[in-house]
Amino acid sequence: MTISILLHSPTDAAGGFADGFLLERCSNIGLDARAFLENNDSYNLLSATKDIFKTGLTATNVMDIQIVLIHPNR
Repeated sequence: MTISILLHSPTDAAGGFADGFLLERCSNIGLDARAFLENNDSYNLLSATKDIFKTGLTATNVMDIQIVLIHPNR
């Protein structure tokens, strides 16, 4: 799972979640993930798959946080 939190985003989203099942969720609802990627439009893709992360104003000085979890047995 990758979590990217961009608190200085021009949108109301703090980031989003992407895991090994994101493409399957896209396919299940008829979305072409590649088209969103080519259009640099993760906001609408992750909104449609319910993987968008919205915190609202946090009033902190944190800018970018990226967390990557790797399971070596998978």
